[in-house]
Amino acid sequence: VNTLPSNILRLSLEALRSGVRLSIPYIVCVGEYLAPEVRRIAAEAFGSTIIDAFSSAEGGVIAVQCPASGLYHIQSEQVLAEVVDAEGRPCAEGAAGEVAVTPLYGYATPLLRYRSGDFVQVGPSCPCGRSLPAIARIAGRKEHMFRDAQGGMALPAIDRVLISEAVGHDRWVLAQQSEAEVEFRHAGPLGAAVRERIMANLHAAGADWRCRFSETADLPPTSGGKRHFTVNETAQRAG
Repeated sequence: VNTLPSNILRLSLEALRSGVRLSIPYIVCVGEYLAPEVRRIAAEAFGSTIIDAFSSAEGGVIAVQCPASGLYHIQSEQVLAEVVDAEGRPCAEGAAGEVAVTPLYGYATPLLRYRSGDFVQVGPSCPCGRSLPAIARIAGRKEHMFRDAQGGMALPAIDRVLISEAVGHDRWVLAQQSEAEVEFRHAGPLGAAVRERIMANLHAAGADWRCRFSETADLPPTSGGKRHFTVNETAQRAG
């Protein structure tokens, strides 16, 4: 199976709810951030090992997860992927920065050091023996990362599986309005007990946000079928 992490989440929850037993030994993940809890529920529901592929529309397949170490091997044969800081300087091992891609086979639209908006952490040499440069972890896209009071950016450590279970579906999004304020948007109504479960998970994520709940008729995926569960709207509010 080759699909989006949000599809894996939805299918796993439905399989566990309905009691359907289906073995899917391997799932290749593309297109969205793969949360650790989605890995776990796929293993529980289908006995799956997930192989995560880091890709973009501009750079193609940039890196593929190593089955031995869990690091991501940059596919240097087809793309030059540099991890750079805000000034465009190379990041050292262990540091996080933005991926700048130069596709080697983008003949129709050549790109040179295109700032992708994806942030990753530079990895060490992989113990598997492959000599390709490695990424330690995928940090996320800038527009999905939340800003803390010190100015740092990171994906919030919310539990997408727990929240989707509580809500009863995956049509929800957590939007950051400021460093101290978030809005939880959801399709359809939520009871008081469900809201309490969600608030408990937000607090467990290590943030003391003030949260406003907002019901909407629907929250469709993007035009590409992707579903992102977090969005940073602090710049819009500031503007």
